[in-house]
Amino acid sequence: MPAVSWLHQNVRQLASFASVLRCRPVLVFHALLVVTASAASAAPPITEQVLALLEQTAPSTPETLRATKNAKQTLHRAQEAATAEDEQVRATAEVLEQTALEWAKLRTELTDLEALQTANVEAQVRLQELEAQLKREQAYLEETEARRGRALAELQKLGVATTPVPTTSAPTPAPDRKEAQ
Repeated sequence: MPAVSWLHQNVRQLASFASVLRCRPVLVFHALLVVTASAASAAPPITEQVLALLEQTAPSTPETLRATKNAKQTLHRAQEAATAEDEQVRATAEVLEQTALEWAKLRTELTDLEALQTANVEAQVRLQELEAQLKREQAYLEETEARRGRALAELQKLGVATTPVPTTSAPTPAPDRKEAQ
């Protein structure tokens, strides 16, 4: 949880902290600000994270374009809020930065999803090609066995003694997934 958000959530408890520590609320507030500032300085700036996520790949679908647009707009609003004169507006800057970061992460996830969907489509096409090839080869094998049977019948009809050759049957196709369900 970001330190500033933690501070916003816990400012209400400032008086109870002060009473437990038996000191002035101002001292507790100052201590909280020092902790918040040190925690915030340790993390990389959110703006840099957002921009890094947005620069990874070019958006290609309407969803990724929308997420990119929203991330940039929210980041711009956060930068404007950070430089605002009103304290309440400045307090929303971090929330806006976090929102921009979430939009950027969503865009990254959408890009990953798009890549997975493309790979899925390619795998489906390859599967259909292999199933068609399997059917053609099974038909060729059945045709070959039928020709062999006709040739053996013709030889027997001519009275030529043939030695029985073990026949190999065609492999049975795997059950169709659509029928199995």
